[in-house]
Amino acid sequence: MALILTLFLAGTVLVFIETFAVGGVFGVLGVAAYAWAVWESFSAYGALAAIFAGLLSVLLCAAAILVWIYVIPKTAIGKHLYLNTSESGTAPMPKFNDMVGRKGKALTLLAPSGKIEIDSMPFEAKSRVGHIDAGEAVVVVSANSFELIVEKS
Repeated sequence: MALILTLFLAGTVLVFIETFAVGGVFGVLGVAAYAWAVWESFSAYGALAAIFAGLLSVLLCAAAILVWIYVIPKTAIGKHLYLNTSESGTAPMPKFNDMVGRKGKALTLLAPSGKIEIDSMPFEAKSRVGHIDAGEAVVVVSANSFELIVEKS
């Protein structure tokens, strides 16, 4: 009985560790400990005990995850582990639409994406049709919040 309880405890601790040391190893070891506890329960006490042990394994696994989600964030350690503030922001250049019609040159090969230069400022751009070689003149034909759409001029 002591082995079974130890395996349940070890499985729960390993699953709990898996919630912040993501990678799968601790979770797999925790589930293996639960499986071993179920097997030991079956060997020592029969099928009904194994079914009970299996259900207990599922409940303990869920409890470990729920503790991490709902309890830990409220502790002093959890307040340092979790982001408690929010950030707001905007696209890098919200006035990209104002650049439609401006001319520049390709700094890199646009195949279809690359960098262009307009008024000595580099920008991410995408070729609307085909490839544009570095050094070729380009014109901005459209824009979205994150890139300019260009074609050869």
